[in-house]
This record gives sequence, structure tokens and C-alpha cells, in this order.
Amino acid sequence: MLFRLPRLTPGYIRYLQTQAVQTIAHRAGDVVMPRLAVLLGALGIGMSGYSSRQLALHHHPSTRVLQWLERTAPPRGQATSTMATQLQNLSQHSPATKVP
Repeated sequence: MLFRLPRLTPGYIRYLQTQAVQTIAHRAGDVVMPRLAVLLGALGIGMSGYSSRQLALHHHPSTRVLQWLERTAPPRGQATSTMATQLQNLSQHSPATKVP
């Protein structure tokens, strides 16, 4: 394969020099963005975990959900689903310790 090299005119040499300077400046910026992306990703995962924990500690099921569970519950004497039992237990008891 043969390819033709452009003539090395003063304008082309200036163009190559500006390209080299831009490449060097661009590489310095390449370090910051990936680090910032990792930092923001870790912050998002941490906030998500924290909010999930707070929701699990302080959330009480709504009365509409509990009424729906009572309507769909099997007749007495049959085994109830564990989720329905857990939700009913949560609605009857408030947490003993308050977490700020």
C-alpha cells in the first residue's frame, strides 16, 4: 500500500504543531473526567443505599395496601402469605427506637 505524504510547507508544519499542543492539553484533561465520573458514581450508590435504609426503617405501609391485602388474603384457617403477615405486623407496631 502506498500513500502520499503531504508537502511540508510552513503552513502545514504550523498546523501539525497546533495539533500536537492540543493533544498534550487534551491528555491533561483526560485524567480529571474519569475520576470525577467515578466519584459521582460512588456518591450516587452511597446515597441510594442510605435512602433505602431510611425507607426501610421509617416506612409504614398505607392503609390502602393493608385493605387490599385483607381482601386478597385466603380464608381463615389457610396459611397466609409471609409478605401479608409481615405488612400487617408492621402496621400494628411502631418502631421501638427512633433513628435520627
